[in-house]
Amino acid sequence: MKEKILFVLGGSLDVGGAENQLLALIPELLKSGLEVAVLCLRPPGIRGDRVKQMGVPVFAPPEFTNRGRGFVRKLAGLLGGVLAVWRCVRRERPDIAHFILPHAYLVGGLALIAAGSPRCVMSRRGMNRYLQSRPMTRWIERKLHQRMHILLGNSCQVARELVFEGAPSERVGVIYNGLADHRFEALPSCVEAREQLGLPQNALILIKVANLWPYKGHVDIIEALAGIDLPGDWRLLIVGRDEGAGSGVRQEIARRELDGHVIIVGERDDVPLLLAAADIAVCASHEEGFSNAVLEYMAAGLASVVTDVGGNREAVADAGIVVPADDVPSLRKAIITLLDSDTRAGLAARARQRARCFSMPRCAFEYEKLYRYLLSRGTLPPHLKASTLCADGSQVSNEQVGWS
Repeated sequence: MKEKILFVLGGSLDVGGAENQLLALIPELLKSGLEVAVLCLRPPGIRGDRVKQMGVPVFAPPEFTNRGRGFVRKLAGLLGGVLAVWRCVRRERPDIAHFILPHAYLVGGLALIAAGSPRCVMSRRGMNRYLQSRPMTRWIERKLHQRMHILLGNSCQVARELVFEGAPSERVGVIYNGLADHRFEALPSCVEAREQLGLPQNALILIKVANLWPYKGHVDIIEALAGIDLPGDWRLLIVGRDEGAGSGVRQEIARRELDGHVIIVGERDDVPLLLAAADIAVCASHEEGFSNAVLEYMAAGLASVVTDVGGNREAVADAGIVVPADDVPSLRKAIITLLDSDTRAGLAARARQRARCFSMPRCAFEYEKLYRYLLSRGTLPPHLKASTLCADGSQVSNEQVGWS
């Protein structure tokens, strides 16, 4: 009989980076001979149908648990989610339950204490700032940490926070994100990409891929660029949907008189093409877990500037310029460095090579090894332990990742 993994997801399959990672991971796990089921604590969305077409059952709480307002809706969602996890575990009998995102961990963890749980894995994919204003959630998570067989971060920084919160260090591991978009395997040339997008061939084009949240640092980039003597025909493309910071970004563009240079292109499904058309990529986030955008920058062969948050330093190693977060002068200096075409070319070549360390098949291979080791030995594979992988506090090498 095949071993079964039940993924419990905190929201819909249509939302963001964690969901994209799961969608790319599932077919790889199926190829390895594992059986998979998915429980979404929100309506699964259109992508739920895609997962079902793979032969994977997708479950969700009753629709009424997502109705109502305020406290009533929150309470219905919590109780409905706990019941849904409990029923799904009793019916599906998974060998491992894997919780992805905080809501899934909170709801699923409480349910499995009542259900008589299988082996449990939790994944945290971002920093723990969300706990600062939620003391009850923080207390519950600390208790749940003791009940998990394995706790995973997607960067050493995330793993360190789990240990700081009291998670047993011997159970805390790291598996980095995998590059989930196969379109990066066959990118057009820069000239071809610009022709398709109608962008000028001789312009200097910078790009920032991130939804417009305040902590993503869009305003920092605009402020940095305003203080640089850039070539006359330059562009900054801001790619991502507006999550509330859009008006502030537009005000900063107008205040700096950069209309026509800084272009908010919105949410796009042709991000690889946009990256292929660019010269320089920027990640100016004030916080991250492990940035999928940075992986995409490297896969596109772009020289990049990234802030030293979450797993950014671990991701780029020597294939990009790392600067402090929320530090406009340092960001400006790094961008000026990348105005030199030879410097860009050198970093771009290293970035393309570095990106190979983070392929989705290799990421899935680590998950498969983790699941099988957990089922046979009841613990975390030694090579994935954060205490070993992240011991020196620096970026992780290709050899440490094991994928050189």
